[in-house]
Amino acid sequence: MHKHVTITVDGEDLVLVGGQQTTGHVLEVAGLHPDRYDLQRVLPDGSSVTLTGNVTLTDGDEFVTARISTTTA
Repeated sequence: MHKHVTITVDGEDLVLVGGQQTTGHVLEVAGLHPDRYDLQRVLPDGSSVTLTGNVTLTDGDEFVTARISTTTA
């Protein structure tokens, strides 16, 4: 059984079960629609990398979101 961990998404603390979660689940818990936003992990150097599929959550992880741009013809 995984313990609960505290992560940060866009500056807001969230408590989730640690271990493997889908990026969509993390976005939903943050109140965002997975079809409209990407989840990005903040790296130690301050840069971020976009995540897809599953992500392993550990206590203190920091994430930001990016709205997926849509274009119309």
